[in-house]
Amino acid sequence: MSQLIPKNKYTFILGCLTTAGTVIADAAGAHKHEWPAWKKINHATASRYGMIGGVGIIISSLVSRTVVPAALIFGGTLCFSGSLFYKNFTDRDDVRKVTPIGGGLYILGWASLAFL
Repeated sequence: MSQLIPKNKYTFILGCLTTAGTVIADAAGAHKHEWPAWKKINHATASRYGMIGGVGIIISSLVSRTVVPAALIFGGTLCFSGSLFYKNFTDRDDVRKVTPIGGGLYILGWASLAFL
């Protein structure tokens, strides 16, 4: 039976920390029972994409010799999920323009994983 050995240890660590950070943010938001429905939906979306992004970075560390897919997925996760978490926890809307940029980076990261 073969072992899964990361091609890039630091990318693997980044993926694990991204996933752990998402769990922490998700747990913090789960205790906000007073949040209106739109915040709960934003939070669920940020958590879902944060976890998928973390797992994507881990997958990238296992199959890609370059850090490009992981960097794009991380940037996308940080911008997309991070901006949603930020808005929920601070009630500030000053980073809303970053959200679609994160989505674009996220898409590019996953697409680049297929080719790099």
